[in-house]
Amino acid sequence: MRSLSIVFQAEVMAILMHTEFLLSKKVTRRRTCICCDSRAAIAALAKTTTKSALVWKSTQVLEKLSGSNKVTLV
Repeated sequence: MRSLSIVFQAEVMAILMHTEFLLSKKVTRRRTCICCDSRAAIAALAKTTTKSALVWKSTQVLEKLSGSNKVTLV
């Protein structure tokens, strides 16, 4: 079971890193599609509450990026 949680964390971390990269490049007024093959990661980011600090930070950064961009997570 531990390996599944590590894969989940890696997927969420990849989304976070990509989103932070786009923010660092000051990307605005763009349509951005972030592809992820983890249903669990996408579901966790779609929830309104979380106990995971990594998911919470990723959600916050995604919201910041979506403030000036159209962001789709698939």
